[in-house]
Amino acid sequence: MGTQMTFAFIVPISFTLCNDVVSIVRNQASKKIYALLVRVLDESSGYRGAVIEQIQHFSTLNKFSHRQAFARMCKRLMLLPEPTLFEEHFLEGLLRVARDPIPNVRITVAEVLLSHFKKNGPFARHPKILETVHDMASDKSKEVQKIMNHILSEHCREEDQKPRSMEIENEGHQSLSPDGKTE
Repeated sequence: MGTQMTFAFIVPISFTLCNDVVSIVRNQASKKIYALLVRVLDESSGYRGAVIEQIQHFSTLNKFSHRQAFARMCKRLMLLPEPTLFEEHFLEGLLRVARDPIPNVRITVAEVLLSHFKKNGPFARHPKILETVHDMASDKSKEVQKIMNHILSEHCREEDQKPRSMEIENEGHQSLSPDGKTE
């Protein structure tokens, strides 16, 4: 099937299914968005940009189910052959939904991040992702806390476990010896 045909028929159907009222349909459709984007990646036409915009739009929609679908899309999008594509177009959206007011959206983000860390994905050491993991470790939701603490204990190196705020506080400060003299 040609790209024009894919864009004219498959893309609209796929995004419509991502909006479905039945959660399992939304979940399955969200997983397939990766294949759609990969299909148009090599295109010099406007299809690539249009698909990227439609995906990004899910992170800002009013219904929590749309933002949750965006998080599910990111699970595969984080593994795109061109990691810069995710960083440039989808990372900020994922970080935004990680702070979503709806706990179920944050739980979905936590599950997506856990999956990424288990695969040792390309963003497992990304500073913004690590900062988000640390921030989410003190989330109001116990479920989110549990998942983030699992990531920190099982998948992060020691230097990744130190909260970024502590690194900033310690930068530029001389340490004091027990007798009060600077070292």
